[in-house]
Amino acid sequence: MIIDIHTHLGDVLYPAGGSIIENGRTPMPLVDPLKIFEQRGWRGIRGQRLLEKWAMRTGLARSRAATRANMRAAMDKYGVDYTAVMAVPPAVTFADLHAAHQKDQTMLPFTGVDYTRLNCVDEQFSADHANNAYGLKLHPILQHVRLCDPRTFAAVEAFAPYRLPVLFHAGVCEYYPDPAEKQFASPQFGAIEDAIPLIQNFPHVNFIVGHAGLDGFHAVIDLFSHLPNVYVDVSFQSAENVRQLLAAFGTERVLFGSDWPWGQMDVSLKILEQVCDAAQLRRVLGENSAELLGIS
Repeated sequence: MIIDIHTHLGDVLYPAGGSIIENGRTPMPLVDPLKIFEQRGWRGIRGQRLLEKWAMRTGLARSRAATRANMRAAMDKYGVDYTAVMAVPPAVTFADLHAAHQKDQTMLPFTGVDYTRLNCVDEQFSADHANNAYGLKLHPILQHVRLCDPRTFAAVEAFAPYRLPVLFHAGVCEYYPDPAEKQFASPQFGAIEDAIPLIQNFPHVNFIVGHAGLDGFHAVIDLFSHLPNVYVDVSFQSAENVRQLLAAFGTERVLFGSDWPWGQMDVSLKILEQVCDAAQLRRVLGENSAELLGIS
């Protein structure tokens, strides 16, 4: 079994992004600098500022192609059995993802937090859990709320009784190359250190550190590898970095993730095949995520 623990349906960068989910086989961008980094296995990709700006524009285009039909095609092509798809309200809501799940039950929806309606979060999570929410996604950069913010604590406290994983974006990064759109994100809110009080206050919640912290993966190892309730997904991490994550977290707490469509599923799969033996692959590609999500 192969489970991609970190994917997206809908355009998480713009309002009503869930409306594109049923747009069919929308073309991916023809000019795609991200492929340069993917072909290098995410090795040595930092510091190349011009390429990074082009890559951000490619990310915008890939996000606009995050349709259910495109995800289904990628899953079929690379043999992925299930994907965990992330809500990022208000752009993409749990309702958007639940509708996709009803059409394709291999796409497992995570709920998200509507920070404008925190007074209703208990009712929201109860309803979402009843409609097969498989976890909770937090995106501090796009939602402009730090992981250490009391509002995030309130949301996680409301979700904790369901004993499902909480996946949060980790790592400072930019999404919008256009200066006029910089206001739509708060890159500094991806700081790894912001997760410390959140994880400390909820030791019985299983947290998944998205992208293993991107460039901050060393900090993720130093701060969280000793905590049994903290897992990492390997999206955007090189083979060398994945080896270090496996050594620090152990095979049981490293998860296959691609962040599709921002990353392509085959890239992370090839990296894991390169660094894992057969027993490790079974755990990392599917068994670990299946246990977290309650999939038999």
